Amino acid sequence: MAKLSILIDNPKRKVGRPPGFHLTDQEKARLSEFWTGKKRPYNSERMKGHTFNNGREHSEATKEKHRLQMLGNTYRKGTKLTDEDKLKISQALKGRIISKETIIKRRETVKKNGHHQAGRPLKEETKIKLSISLSGQNNPNWRGGISTEPYCIEWNCIKEYVKERDNNVCMNPFCHKTHFKIYVHHINYTKNQCGPDNLISLCNSCNTRANFKRDRWQHLYQFIMNNFYGYSYV
Repeated sequence: MAKLSILIDNPKRKVGRPPGFHLTDQEKARLSEFWTGKKRPYNSERMKGHTFNNGREHSEATKEKHRLQMLGNTYRKGTKLTDEDKLKISQALKGRIISKETIIKRRETVKKNGHHQAGRPLKEETKIKLSISLSGQNNPNWRGGISTEPYCIEWNCIKEYVKERDNNVCMNPFCHKTHFKIYVHHINYTKNQCGPDNLISLCNSCNTRANFKRDRWQHLYQFIMNNFYGYSYV
């Protein structure tokens, strides 16, 4: 019990733990009872600036051991974060730069094991929340409601002409070749401007991807149209 007294009476003191050091169930219960409802800020302060784990690589055996230990672990299941916790996490992650190596590792992990959310059914309540949170001005792709603007009067005829002009193939050189139905895309994202120089044939996948990083796609498709058909852009 001497070891336990040291931990309780002077918790800031660094007590070395020899190999095989284990607390008894009685000691664990006493520690738990002592610290219940008390804050221990010194823990986080003491760990600031520590770099003893930086760059440390775990062996495959250690990784497998940790994986097996976490199987079936549900201690966080059902736990809801408070608004204060969410704010702290948000502030801690702001400005964080993820290296290319980490991005590649994540992609390889998803390819190997599948996405952790894949096949997971969503509750109707969750679906409604997601729909509301991404509707209208809350959506990152919101452009002032231009998607509700009408097409030009000759749209049906013009889009068929554009498909024939482009031989009914996707004109994106970086196409993933996963979809083959062809759509006509407005290069400058203005639906009532239906000149041939502003329209290009894309598959469903590329047409959807064009809704993100719009400036990049607009420059690329204008470059393609200039090379293929000689259209010029200001």
